Formats: sequence, C-alpha cells, structure tokens
Amino acid sequence: MLRAVFRVLRRGGRVVLRNLSPQECADWLYYAYFPEAHAIDLADFWPPEAVVAVLEATGFVAVTVERQHLRYAQNLRVWLDTVAGVLSQPVHICVKDRGLAWLI
Repeated sequence: MLRAVFRVLRRGGRVVLRNLSPQECADWLYYAYFPEAHAIDLADFWPPEAVVAVLEATGFVAVTVERQHLRYAQNLRVWLDTVAGVLSQPVHICVKDRGLAWLI
C-alpha cells in the first residue's frame, strides 16, 4: 500500500499516519482488563521505528515521528448514564449472509 501512496503522491506531497503504539503504552487501563489484547496489539501494530524504516525504504524522505500521548479524564457516572440510555433503545443488527442482509 505504501508503494501505491508514494507512486500517486505529488512531488512535495505529504502523508500523515496516525496510529497507536502499544510498545509505549503497556500501562493502558484497557490492557489491565484485557491483558491478552496487549500481545495482540504488539503483533498488529509496528513500533514507530519500523514504520519509519519501511517508509524510507519505500522512497519517502524527511520521515519524522511525533509522539502524542493522549489521556482523557472522564466522569464514569456520565458515561454510564449515556451507555445505559443507548442500551435502552431498540438495537438493530444487520447480518450479511451470502449477499443478503438480515435485520434482527
């Protein structure tokens, strides 16, 4: 995919990739509740240095990494009230099977 992006990008064009880095965030609350997710994320998400190496090998120049650690404070009571309101509404699930869509 990166070769195709490089091929169609105008001279002087810019590509911006945003991604998470589980290599740098082993203390995420998410991983405390789902510890197996960390190992899966480590396999699925390249470390930033590997992304840079692949971009440079593809032909991109002046590749830089800007780390941005985002943390959010959230009132769990407000969140729970929001989720409870959503879950009290009818839920429609679309299941595709052999080209047909079923609404449950």
